[in-house]
Amino acid sequence: MPSLVEILVLGPNHEQRFVAERNGAITVGRSSDCQVVLDESLIGQSRVHLDWASDQELNLALTAGREQLEQLGGVRLDGKPVDLPVRVGEGREITLGAAKLTWRHLPREEWPTLASGDAPSSAAEKLRKELQRERYEFGAEVGRGGMGQVVIATEKPLQRPIALKKLLRPANKEDQERFIREARITGRLQHPSIVPVHELGADENGSPFYTMKLVQGLTLHEILPNLSKGNSEALRRYPLPALLTIFQKVCDAVAFAGDPPRP
Repeated sequence: MPSLVEILVLGPNHEQRFVAERNGAITVGRSSDCQVVLDESLIGQSRVHLDWASDQELNLALTAGREQLEQLGGVRLDGKPVDLPVRVGEGREITLGAAKLTWRHLPREEWPTLASGDAPSSAAEKLRKELQRERYEFGAEVGRGGMGQVVIATEKPLQRPIALKKLLRPANKEDQERFIREARITGRLQHPSIVPVHELGADENGSPFYTMKLVQGLTLHEILPNLSKGNSEALRRYPLPALLTIFQKVCDAVAFAGDPPRP
């Protein structure tokens, strides 16, 4: 398994991070064939070759442009002038002209996911394993209708509460198709008064479900009986102007759902 290092290059209005295998060679310069390409204002026409003197030291050697590098400030290690070649330990700062370079061993949890798959990020690997297990953790019921049930659930990968709607009982093909169509239609409706759909899926038994944003608060079904009873708190929180605003938002949502804008 290879080890990775991160090389940080800083300059005026410049920051560049480069990840490489520790046993590989790296070239720094202004030419496009260099692994780390810097602006000419930082390093001039100079070209620096980096390789590994040991597990703990990076060896730097100048292969071109010594005079220009001197004109831009020369070479310094932790602020003190030095000549190339020079060995640089982890965390020490080497200045090349107007560019400052440091390096560090990259912890495995910070490794990028490589295209070859040889060194996947441990965080990504953990997420992949989580996704192979159950994606949702089910909680209490918050509503039901003639065909469906809505429960509070936790979406494990994002660790957030959501609302999950599923069929109440095993359904025939027609009911399943109607449920899926409902999810897809609702998912296309982007309106502030319509609850957004996150995902449409099927459980291990092949029964469809879809997830939505979990909206907290009271429903009109809970509010209106308290108003009819003359509940003082309900009357204070929901005077006629507030109820008219709610009714207007409902009408806006129904009108939008009936004739959504075309792309």
